[in-house]
Amino acid sequence: MKEKEVAEQVKEILASGDFARFFGMTEGLQLEVKNKQAWGDITSPNARYEFLKDVSSLANAEGGYLLVGLSTIPSDTGFADKIESLDLFNEEKFNINCYLSIAAKNIYPKIRNIKCEWIKFNGDGGGIVSFFIPRQSHEDKLFLINKVFENKTNLKEIVVGIAVRDGSQNIPYNVVQLHKNIKYGLSSVSQRLIEIKTIVSEILSNQSLSRKTIAKITADEIPAQSGLTSYVSYIKTKLDGTSGFFYLEAIPLGEKKELDYFYNSESDLYKAISNPPDLRSSGWGLSTAYTERPSPGDGYWESSNGNKKIVIVSRHGAVATAGSIKDFLDWGVSNYQSREIRDFNGALINNYALVEYVYNYIRFLKEIANIFKNHEGYKLSYGFDLISGTKLGLFRPYDLGHYSNAVVGPLFQKISSIILAKQDFKLNPSLLAGKVIQEIYAICFKEVNLPLAYLDSNEKGQPFVQEERYLKNK
Repeated sequence: MKEKEVAEQVKEILASGDFARFFGMTEGLQLEVKNKQAWGDITSPNARYEFLKDVSSLANAEGGYLLVGLSTIPSDTGFADKIESLDLFNEEKFNINCYLSIAAKNIYPKIRNIKCEWIKFNGDGGGIVSFFIPRQSHEDKLFLINKVFENKTNLKEIVVGIAVRDGSQNIPYNVVQLHKNIKYGLSSVSQRLIEIKTIVSEILSNQSLSRKTIAKITADEIPAQSGLTSYVSYIKTKLDGTSGFFYLEAIPLGEKKELDYFYNSESDLYKAISNPPDLRSSGWGLSTAYTERPSPGDGYWESSNGNKKIVIVSRHGAVATAGSIKDFLDWGVSNYQSREIRDFNGALINNYALVEYVYNYIRFLKEIANIFKNHEGYKLSYGFDLISGTKLGLFRPYDLGHYSNAVVGPLFQKISSIILAKQDFKLNPSLLAGKVIQEIYAICFKEVNLPLAYLDSNEKGQPFVQEERYLKNK
């Protein structure tokens, strides 16, 4: 039976509650089975590591099901275990939130949309626990276990481990395999692209680019002069088209000069694009995968994370970024179930994702402005580019704050712009981002009341991003 068919069969059996139908099935790439005592005391380091190994292995392969409450015996082939009997237990014997918390804190990056539930047997005697790990984006892999334990001793956090699914086995990588994959990437294609980008960058950096003054460039002229007819239309060709995206586009005001070292891969500009500021390592930022280094275009640098996120800096200091709604700005929403969400019947973006993403963009914009010595300010355009007929709302997770309504929307206005004057750049990033985010709330969603997400107002009534709250949730 094909692995896809196995996953569908497991889903069907779980829905029926007739777990005896599992008897005779063998473990495989997308199915791991444990009895109720498999990991033992989850408070012990060894038990936690075994659990993390099982979960991360599935995430590093094709995803699948990890079932707790079934007993196995070796199969006839000897290569995989076969489900033989039930080993059921009551719901209160398994603290689901505890296991999900352990996975969230000790696997990097976080596995997206993992689900866990206790499911009752349709007969007597309790039920089983099902962990479902969806197929993860290739851009997120490999998933690392960031704490490794030995003889019940917690080793230093700089020690990491990787376990991959090989057929029905969970195979930990040794240090040689780990080093090889980090150094050369997950495929020869990715390594060749890095080498090509490096060579192109070096060739371009050796060209003598004259410094010239561009007199009073307008916002509409910049994209064309940097080799792009329109940032938004170009972004459409790069990002996931199934859900649409949110974008920010800052065009310098006033008189501008090109950088004579624009294509130099050793410059401060290249370093800033390669390593944009992030509030936290596992949050919503502008950084991309290790293998996705910035690539030069005709008058611009580009950095992207697959088809989910893109950052563009033009030779005149324009800065654009966009993130897809699906699997980026909506991350975490599917973990919540409420009447508000069901009644909305549309796409939802995570309020906390939007705030953090805009905050990190503003920090990056300030860095670029300093490199280009732009003291005149920017015209900042922002908006949502959506598939026709898409209903979009803003979701505020109710366990992270107290709100009269968790869902705000639907979207009232798709696009708008704001002028960020030179005095605005004297504000710290928290206040400048707060100003922009409040504008987005008011124009796009007609929401003006604070606090919103990790956005609050100070004694002067100025909105600001509560950085310390994000940092508590690293």
